[in-house]
Amino acid sequence: MAGIAGIEGPGARALVESMLDAVAHRGPDGRSVHAGDGFAFGMIALTAGPNAAAEPLNRKGTTVVWDGELYNFQELQAASGFEAVSDEDLILRLYTEEGAGFLGRLNGPFALAIRDGDRTVLARDPMGQAPLYWGALDGRICFASEMKSLQKATEDINAFPPGYVFDGELRRIEIDAGEPAVPEHPDAAAAGLLRLLERAVEIRSAGGRPLGSWLSGGLDSATMAALASRYRSPLLTFSAGMEGAPDLSFARKTAAYLGTEHHEVLYGLEDMLRVLPRVIYHLESFDAPLVRSSVANFLVAELASKHVRSVLSGEGGDELFAGYSYLKSLSGEEMPAALSDAQKALSNTALQRVDRMAAAHGTRARTCFLDPEVAAYANAVPAKWKIHGEGKVEKWILRQALEGRLPEEIRMRPKEKFWSGSGIEGKLAEVAESQIGDDAFAAEKKIAPGLLLTSKEDLFYYRIFRGFFPSPKAVQALGVTLHRQGN
Repeated sequence: MAGIAGIEGPGARALVESMLDAVAHRGPDGRSVHAGDGFAFGMIALTAGPNAAAEPLNRKGTTVVWDGELYNFQELQAASGFEAVSDEDLILRLYTEEGAGFLGRLNGPFALAIRDGDRTVLARDPMGQAPLYWGALDGRICFASEMKSLQKATEDINAFPPGYVFDGELRRIEIDAGEPAVPEHPDAAAAGLLRLLERAVEIRSAGGRPLGSWLSGGLDSATMAALASRYRSPLLTFSAGMEGAPDLSFARKTAAYLGTEHHEVLYGLEDMLRVLPRVIYHLESFDAPLVRSSVANFLVAELASKHVRSVLSGEGGDELFAGYSYLKSLSGEEMPAALSDAQKALSNTALQRVDRMAAAHGTRARTCFLDPEVAAYANAVPAKWKIHGEGKVEKWILRQALEGRLPEEIRMRPKEKFWSGSGIEGKLAEVAESQIGDDAFAAEKKIAPGLLLTSKEDLFYYRIFRGFFPSPKAVQALGVTLHRQGN
């Protein structure tokens, strides 16, 4: 399933139906509402995974709606002894046996709501890959996958925190996992990383439907395509950029090397301005770096949706393996905390972009780098192997793991901002500069107490955003890209 919404209280079905209308794009495979005694929960279905369900599940007075995918479905089912027919079915059986204790064992993105008697339980995966917002309506809990849906019910819009469960009190999900052992020699450490990545890609490539991979031409997306091409033939790859953009050239070389079925879309400034309102509507943000990168992402997701229901994304590689230039100035002792901060910021920045741009076109993006075992291993790798050598090569250990799997110019390509590599850099900012005068910027840059916009480009996007999301609480639910100038 791909979208959920719900409200506590009687007579809420019609309102939940309206909330689902706002996120109908998230699932082309159906919608359903279950109204019980004092609540109504609904869902939008995207049956991209092998165990996907198409409607809310109710058993013996307990109801669950779920947006996610379980990549360890078979392992969980075998360990529990249950014969479950879908992700939802297994979730409900595990909850009935263990309460919320099972949540820490789930491998995959998820946002879920369970109605247990007269209690509502909400939970979200630790990385925040699946979106979830919640608020109150006359003292009653309401929730939805996107802000545009929740605002149909309330102006009280809050991001549900990643890695938490609410069952009367808000508490962190307990994850029972020790720190993995990383070999002391870098070659062995790289080999161990490759094995985990191969497994993460393999389980996300399972199923009979065609599979695609977004391919920007950078190391992270090329890694996904290189590994997935071993499990899918043909693997479909998708790129987007302006004519002459470096990303397009590198993506073509990667696709040719891997033998993928490659597709690309070219666009110009007029195309960017044409889709910009839709990008901001779906993205639910006006953060300038995020909007810039989302324009190309929106267009490549639109292209992919004509061929596949699910794609692989390289998101998370920079935050796990130190791909940002500002990290080069940090000591080895400082880097783990900086990477931890970057990973925590993913949920309402880069992962928000990935989820929303895919969902805008009825598709799902799978982020293999954020597999729990891969992420734990990456976080245990010493900082000296992430940025390494006299040239301070970023993501060095990942590059070592991919030796022989990619063309050398791709494997060793330096990090480039997504909006720069796709050709967008500066063009939208120039439009903002031409349309917003200094006096207007000075008058409008304060948008909330203690919150100032930092550029005319921000204001350009904020004006569009405000038309879609007028509630002051919507601004407070947003994330801001870390290290905006050095990112």
